[in-house]
Amino acid sequence: MEIKMKAQRLSLSVFTITACLLAMSANANTIVLDGYKGPSNSMTCTPDCSGFIGSNPGTISVSLTTAAGYEKAGSPASELSRLNDLLAQFDSTRDPVSFVNKTDVETNTYTTNRQYFSIKKSQNLWFFENNSGGDLTIVADGADWGHATEYGSLSVSAVPVPAAVWLFGSALLGLMALARRKTG
Repeated sequence: MEIKMKAQRLSLSVFTITACLLAMSANANTIVLDGYKGPSNSMTCTPDCSGFIGSNPGTISVSLTTAAGYEKAGSPASELSRLNDLLAQFDSTRDPVSFVNKTDVETNTYTTNRQYFSIKKSQNLWFFENNSGGDLTIVADGADWGHATEYGSLSVSAVPVPAAVWLFGSALLGLMALARRKTG
């Protein structure tokens, strides 16, 4: 009887720990929308995106915390042109991006799986890069959410080159150590 009670307490403890771990695994990325004059100036992407900042050649970068507001471009074609100009400033080796889809949304929540997207609030556009490797949910604060536009190919998860090099190097060292142990 006592052994059975201990087993039940142990499984309850394991369940509690697992629930805590699941709750801790949720992460969100909040980005401040610079240049937005409305009552709220942030958006949250889950799990991960970056905002474009800077507007002059040589100053463009991608930020996990901030995105600059650019004057609204008007049509989807002019938004695409603005995005490609920004990307060319950021990295001249990137291929131009193609337009995918414009969505007029009634709420401030939007989901995309494309590499780039923009949102329009008030008179400005904010451009973002989807770093999630898949579906990304965007929640923009404030009441004057205008539209979201998707650009580029599907966002595909990729192992960064430095991480791949470290993984390959450690595996190679492990194989060499194993071979040395067998011959020694």
